[in-house]
Amino acid sequence: TARHHRWKTYATFASVFYMVLVPCSIVLMLFFSRSEINSIMTEIMMLEEQMKGKHTTLAEFASSRDQNQRAISKRTMALALCFQSSKPGFWWYSIWLLVIRLMQTVMLMTFAKPSVQATFAAAVGLLAAILQRELKPYRRPRDDTVALASQIVVFAWCVTLLLVRVRVLQINSSGGVSVAGL
Repeated sequence: TARHHRWKTYATFASVFYMVLVPCSIVLMLFFSRSEINSIMTEIMMLEEQMKGKHTTLAEFASSRDQNQRAISKRTMALALCFQSSKPGFWWYSIWLLVIRLMQTVMLMTFAKPSVQATFAAAVGLLAAILQRELKPYRRPRDDTVALASQIVVFAWCVTLLLVRVRVLQINSSGGVSVAGL
């Protein structure tokens, strides 16, 4: 119907807007602030080393700065949620995680077959887990560990979904799971 077509057009527009324009706009703001972000995060990590690992937020760091030091820009302070848990140089990582989640949810609408959706989501999950393991972008090692564990859980869930979709795993009416052919 015409109404369905309008809603489909709206959903497509909203998906493209949210999947492309929102992450790109945030990345651009972070990109233009990256030198200040990297400088600040380096200072914060040095301060934490001196304080024997006591975690310091950007707001705490900004309020403790000397009056003679250059003030942290309002834009950088507004973007703090995106980078304050990351090591210097990883100002982009939170947006990468946003893109990963969008690819595992919204982008799946573009595939008609559930098995293709599950395969795509599993591949994206594997990529995310590998990058998390190799980059270790967080300031605290335990944050890297928790993030890797969560990426592995999402990957395992997507692989399980794929195995159910291609009927390697079968779920019976009582909720039990069996492997096809066994």
